[in-house]
Amino acid sequence: MAAASSSSSSSCNAEEDESLKGCELYVQKHNIQQILKECIVNLCIAKPDRPMKFLREHFEKLEFHFPKRNDQAELKRGVKCVLSHAFPCMPGKD
Repeated sequence: MAAASSSSSSSCNAEEDESLKGCELYVQKHNIQQILKECIVNLCIAKPDRPMKFLREHFEKLEFHFPKRNDQAELKRGVKCVLSHAFPCMPGKD
């Protein structure tokens, strides 16, 4: 019975690995890590009293500027544009 348990376990591991790989590809494709990083930086700079409201408004601005775009370069330009308007003195706005 241990052999059946072992093959079942390796099958689950393979499925988990495939699922994780799919998740990583999705995050890369949509530039999620960079978007979240910039969002957290903005949150820490602004230190709003209502962080959830700030986050909601931040993502609404991103969605408004890019409602159906998946192009990473375009999305990065949009994020920088939104940031430069929200935080004009923020370093690195080019």
